[in-house]
Amino acid sequence: MENLASDRGGLEWRQLVNDALAEVDPMKLKGKIANAEEAISHRLQALGPHFDGEERRTLQDASSVLVALKKHVLQPDLSTRKEQHSVRPESDQRKDSIE
Repeated sequence: MENLASDRGGLEWRQLVNDALAEVDPMKLKGKIANAEEAISHRLQALGPHFDGEERRTLQDASSVLVALKKHVLQPDLSTRKEQHSVRPESDQRKDSIE
């Protein structure tokens, strides 16, 4: 019975990571990444500190992919908003008024 629960835990985090990777809506993506990260964390805890198998390495790789996904998909959205609200340097403003 314990083995079955362990297998289910291994499948759950994989499905949640795949769900996050397939999501195209940034608002939904944030939640899916959070769910996948939480499932990975729980799975790592379930494996214990002395388990150094292939699944642990796969979990660490999946975690790295989620971090990259956040950085490259969600962060550019934030930087774009900052650029839209930033004030241009005075020299750029003068060029517009001269032309």
